[in-house]
Amino acid sequence: MLHGGYIFRWRPMRHLAALLVLVAVLVVPAIAQTPDWAQVTTASSPSDRAYHEMVYDSARGKVVLFGGRPEYCSNVSNETWEYDGVNWTQVTTASSPSGRSSHAMVYDSVRGKVVLFGGSDSGCDGLNDTWEYDGVNWTQVTTASSPSARDYHAMVYDSVRGKVVMFGGNDGNGGYFNDTWEYDGVDWTEVTTANSPGDRYGHAMAYDSVRGKVVMFGGSVGSGGYFNDTWEYDGVNWTQVTSASSPSARYQPTMVYDSVRGKVVMFGGYYWNNGHVFYDETWEYDGVNWTQVATVSNPDGRNGHKMAYDSVRGKVVMFGGFDSSYSYLNDTWEYDGGSLAQYPLACFEFDNNSVASSQPTIATVSDLDISNEFMFGGPAGESWLCLTTQWNASGGTISFTVTPNSGESIDYSAFEWSAVTTDPSTSDSVTAMTLYANGVTVGGVDPLTHNTVHTIDLSSMPGLAGASGPVTFVMDFVGNPSGAGAYEMGYIKLLTTSCVLAIDNVAPAALPVVTSECFTLTGDCFDQVTEVQWQGAALPQCTPANWGQGCYTIVDPHTIRVCPPLCVAVNTYEIKLLRGAEMVQHSVQMVLSVDGQLACPATHPTGTDLCLAVSTGQLPQPNAVFVILSPSGLPSIIPGFLEMQLGNMLTQYACGAAHLSECFQDCYSIPAGLAGQTWYFQSVVWNPYQTVLPLPVTNLCSTTFY
Repeated sequence: MLHGGYIFRWRPMRHLAALLVLVAVLVVPAIAQTPDWAQVTTASSPSDRAYHEMVYDSARGKVVLFGGRPEYCSNVSNETWEYDGVNWTQVTTASSPSGRSSHAMVYDSVRGKVVLFGGSDSGCDGLNDTWEYDGVNWTQVTTASSPSARDYHAMVYDSVRGKVVMFGGNDGNGGYFNDTWEYDGVDWTEVTTANSPGDRYGHAMAYDSVRGKVVMFGGSVGSGGYFNDTWEYDGVNWTQVTSASSPSARYQPTMVYDSVRGKVVMFGGYYWNNGHVFYDETWEYDGVNWTQVATVSNPDGRNGHKMAYDSVRGKVVMFGGFDSSYSYLNDTWEYDGGSLAQYPLACFEFDNNSVASSQPTIATVSDLDISNEFMFGGPAGESWLCLTTQWNASGGTISFTVTPNSGESIDYSAFEWSAVTTDPSTSDSVTAMTLYANGVTVGGVDPLTHNTVHTIDLSSMPGLAGASGPVTFVMDFVGNPSGAGAYEMGYIKLLTTSCVLAIDNVAPAALPVVTSECFTLTGDCFDQVTEVQWQGAALPQCTPANWGQGCYTIVDPHTIRVCPPLCVAVNTYEIKLLRGAEMVQHSVQMVLSVDGQLACPATHPTGTDLCLAVSTGQLPQPNAVFVILSPSGLPSIIPGFLEMQLGNMLTQYACGAAHLSECFQDCYSIPAGLAGQTWYFQSVVWNPYQTVLPLPVTNLCSTTFY
């Protein structure tokens, strides 16, 4: 849940009082704990492996693991696994990167995508493909330019600038890189810097979102050359950092950034000096100095392991690698950093127009006992405010007010709440929550479910789209009356949008026919559209059951497909899109095609009337229209005759005097029992004064029944 930016420092807070009337000040005492590693036993697990890759998908609350190998080069994996803090689950995807190891992965928190690049295959050959994973499927991305094939490189996601940053690696032929590349979700760009670390592979990198710096440590150039230098990259240049203390030189340590405590955490690595050394040390870097952490217990020294930081649970998660006996591992460990894991309680993502500067002093939030030191920045041009806490959920209310800058406004899109208990088996849990905005009920969640994000839509609420004044949100909780003593953590995330609803274009600009020919609108913020109107009347979203009535489908945030009602007259029509109180419109010119047209749905339920639209086209003489339906679709000199002979034709005399620019709709009763069958349709336009055969036949279309 925590994005990049300036993290806040914590101060002691008091307990939440039960059953307060309007506003409760949310506070909690700081509970000190000893930094420690704990091994986690899971019901299922990835197999033994090293040189896999792991990232944390903050939108879904899952650690994502891909690839790896249980021995040198061979048997590389193309498995995708996810860890939810309790168990590992293998994910089956329609497509997937090929098996590989020593690749690099990051999580792009702005686009909600895991990004993977490179690695080596079962023959130890380097790869240079780019893939993205959205939590459902992997998709290969074709880019105009790309880094060369490599493995043992390192990548991080710069959440302030919205860029993936990659450095170094090994070309597999004894060559090493010291190049810096950036990926923006569309293309890779090599960055030329005034200074740069030397060639290396097997180094570790993490992104310090508080200071907006990429931190890099260690690595090797082979033949016993190991590094213990620390470098930082600010998006323009690399700078070597001198610290009072430092980890020793090593190859393949793993680093993550603990965004709650503002520390880079590093574990393990390998060193050779007339004998191998596998480190079991835990180090932390605060932007000034490295400090070795004394833990009560810790994993065995290892190499080729990977870590990810679970920002919701405040845990570093580590999996696998191989130890000093060169045994490959499949153990899962978690590191808590020595303090109570803090959960984001309130995260406000402000749209670009609300931000005056990179320092987020642009909003005030009251009644939560916070100050500006709790604020932190996000990507350029945006800001977040987040609070985290732990509290005993015995019921009550929480209130906070968000005020935009003078002369600016905020578009609120969604409100998220999640309750996460320290012990999922405890009965002490929030059972329900009702949300109010400026005294108006917005919605609620009943019951709240452990470790699940509950979302309340704000986009259609009056007064919350383009709100230029203060908005006070009140959360009214009902706690479990059992009063069990276990703590419960939760977070609030208030989402806004910088989208400006707009229609850029219509394709095609003019409809080619006056039947149900559909067209697309392109523009922005279409995923937030709450209503589509045709000539002032609201259209439903398209389903097989409402075909022909006029409908729309939101294809993606930039595309809406609109299907007008059947048989509309030649005219100019207005299309309107609404998002709450916002409205944009565009005109569409309806025209008639030269040739007759038949329109039919792709699918249709059996046992109901099927309606077809037929346009006669621009024929100079009166004509008759026949519609022929059959399961064969076989061509014939006079359409329908062959089907009539086979006994499987339905024909309908549609119109006896169809004139220019006319369109007809006919409905046919479809018998039940045709599920799974595909029937074919032809419309025959017959001029009674024209005896030339074959008769003019329009396009053939088909419907599959269900």
